[in-house]
Amino acid sequence: MLRYLLLLATCCMSLVTFAQEAASLDGDWKARFESLRGAALEADVKIGEAAGTWRTLASNRFDKCIGREFPLVISNLGAEGFDLAIYRSKALTGCQDSVYKMHRVNDKTYESQFEDGRKFQLVRQ
Repeated sequence: MLRYLLLLATCCMSLVTFAQEAASLDGDWKARFESLRGAALEADVKIGEAAGTWRTLASNRFDKCIGREFPLVISNLGAEGFDLAIYRSKALTGCQDSVYKMHRVNDKTYESQFEDGRKFQLVRQ
């Protein structure tokens, strides 16, 4: 009887692990965050087959890196999150690349933070 219960428990744990495997990130996302001055900002994020684009929905005449579309790459996708690399330097020389560890909140939301500590969320559209 004890062996049967252990076998049943092992099978259930395997099913739970299988069910928690990372879902596809393909689709449209919205990044939500605050500017350095506290204003609410958003970025359109499009993901398809572990790559895509990031475009902040703002402009700044003093910073040419804001408001442009930048390529991104998704790596280390797992049940708890993934790494998001934004390659700004590939779109415009002088813009800095960034890598963020995204943490799963729920099926439609992931969170991380910028280098300066400001938090941001990716929300599936």
